[in-house]
Amino acid sequence: MWPGSPSRMGSKVAGRSSLAPVVVHLLKEQLKQLKQTGMTMILTEQNVRFVSELGDRVYILEKGTICYESSMPEFLANPEVRQTYLAV
Repeated sequence: MWPGSPSRMGSKVAGRSSLAPVVVHLLKEQLKQLKQTGMTMILTEQNVRFVSELGDRVYILEKGTICYESSMPEFLANPEVRQTYLAV
């Protein structure tokens, strides 16, 4: 644990893109349940649809620098930002 970090912290499950759709669905449901417990999670994911119900905050990094930061609802309501950084 890092000094000052929450005692319960999760991280991304690697290789999600190669999983079967049913497994991706189950993974998302499990992450939703963990969120409901109040667990802090840091997810690194390019699939906006996958994380839109999971994240509270959005950070977009470019070459290791945060170039955009907002709440998830603000991010989802801003098609210009999604187009600029994610081409979606």
